[in-house]
Amino acid sequence: MKRLFVLLLLLLNYILCGPYVSITKDDKGVWWFTQNGNNFISIGVNHVNNGGPDDGVGGRESADCNYPLCGDTLSFAPKLGFAPYFNSTMARWGSQENWAQNVVSRISSWNFNSIGGWSATIVEQALKPGQYYAHLLDMATTWQKHMTLPDMFTQEILAQVDSIAKKECAPRANDTRLLGWQTDNELDWGSPFLMIYLQYPSSAPGLTRAIQFLQQKYPTIADLNKSWNINATSFNDVPRHLNDKSLNQNNFNNDQTDFLFVVASQYFKITTEAIKRYDPNHLILGARFAWLPDNVVRALIPYVDVIDQHGYDDYPPGNLEHLHQLSGKPIIVGEFSFTAIDSNLPNTRGARAGNPYATQNERANGFTRYVTALLKYPFALGYHWWQYADEPSSGRWPDGEDSNYGVVAIDDDPYQVLTTEMTKFNAQAQDLHRMSYQYYLSNKNN
Repeated sequence: MKRLFVLLLLLLNYILCGPYVSITKDDKGVWWFTQNGNNFISIGVNHVNNGGPDDGVGGRESADCNYPLCGDTLSFAPKLGFAPYFNSTMARWGSQENWAQNVVSRISSWNFNSIGGWSATIVEQALKPGQYYAHLLDMATTWQKHMTLPDMFTQEILAQVDSIAKKECAPRANDTRLLGWQTDNELDWGSPFLMIYLQYPSSAPGLTRAIQFLQQKYPTIADLNKSWNINATSFNDVPRHLNDKSLNQNNFNNDQTDFLFVVASQYFKITTEAIKRYDPNHLILGARFAWLPDNVVRALIPYVDVIDQHGYDDYPPGNLEHLHQLSGKPIIVGEFSFTAIDSNLPNTRGARAGNPYATQNERANGFTRYVTALLKYPFALGYHWWQYADEPSSGRWPDGEDSNYGVVAIDDDPYQVLTTEMTKFNAQAQDLHRMSYQYYLSNKNN
């Protein structure tokens, strides 16, 4: 009877969710990815790419790179004119297909079950059942421009996100190995969007939306003038007064914070709708967040299934519990990493710049310390290490990062101390997370 009950539950899950990955919360309050009744967390590596012609985002980033051999931009070394890791892998494996098959075997032997953003399509396609990939789309921006969002209310941006979704999402809509979609990477949500939108040309939809926002907030122009301490003759006249010395910066900045919600809501709305138009089956994993203001969190709630938060400190980001409580969403740490001096790489640029450990032993210990702390949160759905291979010692395109982030070196040899520790921890990660409710409740009660 008990076996029949379990089988019925599995059948119900399949009917409700289909064969695709979804999310669930067990009876202890612990969050999981789930597929066909199997609960799991995503244990992954980002940028599993050997520097070949595939940039992992449909060619949108390699199009920004003006070098002839610049495919996977994050592996490309401008000072050399080629991607050194690509040359190493071709010399060792003879073809990208052979390299991809080896990668899949390696990550499986290290007890990783996922690959993350910027990974090559050839690796996605080589994954076995029980291995997953998160796919980055670069819908609004590319890496080189990721600090600036365009006007999110134009017909051009609507066409752009639709075109990308049609190209990237439609062919993967029925792929049961797909964990979910990452819409963009580390967008700058700290931009002064109200100031920017009010300075758009008169024909720009973004300017129209900004003025509508002010009209909805202030019943009359006199009310706005009083709040901002300006003398605009109409709402359309407001842009002329943005540099007035009398402008009340506190009140203006409060309105900027409110307008951030408007812009973020539009971003998540149009990207999610475009994805779902071509793929109704898979999760939305957010926009690979480096920083996440509260109004952006509030804006994503109707659209995003999982929050992907990055953090390169010695411990997981301190805002994870706040993000979960505000949004009600589970969280995955989509980027973290450590570097070491004994790699003989410069380690002068990147998120851990100037803060390398001395040895690979310390690097391995840093990994275990970080993920142990993370998996004590019941709402943590996993972790994705940055990245598969080291950066070029002469610096990658376009920002010159030159750090020891890889689980393998440029010659494709694994860092054995690191991968041994990862293999050991990853094997017990699911069980540690399963018991997270005990630690979490105990910590809450103390």
